[in-house]
Amino acid sequence: MANIFVLANRFYSTNYQNHPSITLAFTNAGLAITSDSLAQSISLLRSKNDSSNLSSQQFDFSRLGRFTIYGFSIAPLVNKVLLDQFLFAPFGLCLFFGGISVLEGRNFEGIKEKFDETYISALKMNYTIWPIVQFVNFRFLPLKYRVPFVSSVGVLWNAYLSLLNSKVPEVSTI
Repeated sequence: MANIFVLANRFYSTNYQNHPSITLAFTNAGLAITSDSLAQSISLLRSKNDSSNLSSQQFDFSRLGRFTIYGFSIAPLVNKVLLDQFLFAPFGLCLFFGGISVLEGRNFEGIKEKFDETYISALKMNYTIWPIVQFVNFRFLPLKYRVPFVSSVGVLWNAYLSLLNSKVPEVSTI
């Protein structure tokens, strides 16, 4: 089992050294896939265990695709903006909820509805979790592992965002 981690570390390090931006983008995309898959699995288990829920909820591959696109495209920004969580968090959450809403096909009213329902609680949770994560990140990790570490913690964070995002029904579309 340890050999797998050694090989993965070697593969990542070599690719990061030769192509840092694309390596981070693909790493983030893979972690976004993991995040949304985790969130959807939690939702599916909840609906399966809820006897009052008669809908047959299924895994949403288009939702997974939206998260993958978001994860891939946000990597360059995450790599450059980690210096100041308090400036990036409000912008990043706007980008997330706005971008996902556009990818869902929401119109302006639908995007506004999404923000009203999710933004403040996501921002509060962000300020609860990320300062601690960033302290550990900048205090203990070498530079080449900082983005992967934050992205790995981001798996749980993105699962939270995915669950929060899915609570707002997709009714207001273009």
